[in-house]
Amino acid sequence: MIPTLMHLRTQAGSALLITILLTTMLGMLAGAFALLARTETMTAGNLRRARAAVYAADALIQRVMPEFEGRSWNDVLSGAVVSSLTYGSAGDVRRFGAIQVILCCGGGSLTARLQASSDGNWARSGDRPVWRLYAWGSLEQIAGAAGSSLYVALWVSDDRAEADGNPLADSNGAIRLHAEALGPSGVRRAIAAVVARADAPGYWEPAAAADPAAAPAVDPRVRLVSWREVRQVR
Repeated sequence: MIPTLMHLRTQAGSALLITILLTTMLGMLAGAFALLARTETMTAGNLRRARAAVYAADALIQRVMPEFEGRSWNDVLSGAVVSSLTYGSAGDVRRFGAIQVILCCGGGSLTARLQASSDGNWARSGDRPVWRLYAWGSLEQIAGAAGSSLYVALWVSDDRAEADGNPLADSNGAIRLHAEALGPSGVRRAIAAVVARADAPGYWEPAAAADPAAAPAVDPRVRLVSWREVRQVR
């Protein structure tokens, strides 16, 4: 049977419709795969920036620890002294992409927000930690990381295991640190740590001196005794 012209046109129209539908479906699949690839790339980039921020905060801790060996911790806790690693005014507005922050002081500053977060986990008493801004600057200034866009800051407070009723004086040879790193993409990571003198009671026993008479009254060495990443920075 010879197909009619109308029949041939109907078959051609059906084939064209199927071709259009298949092309549309393939285009949608290609778009979905492209979006997935783009999302994975962005996620991987965010993870890299987050890890870099954690390393930056840790680098600041490592840089300030040697300073604690030769300083009165009472002066550090009271704010009488700050680190040599301070760049610019703590009251300046600093911008990181769409985010702008003030390190200290005032209700909206990072210092005030850290204090408020700490107070929420600590009953108001004479031993309530009081956070002091101690060191701040770009990672390039702090650690010589050329080309880095990260900014870091560190605060100190009395060790919460201490119960002397005075958060501005050290009596057990240990203090707390809070280091933060911020970046232009909005990345922000923090580390909470405790450092203690080598002779701090309850942390370790200092090595016995070969000649007790020649041993110093206070061992100035400082060690890192705890370290954790703060998952939710307020």
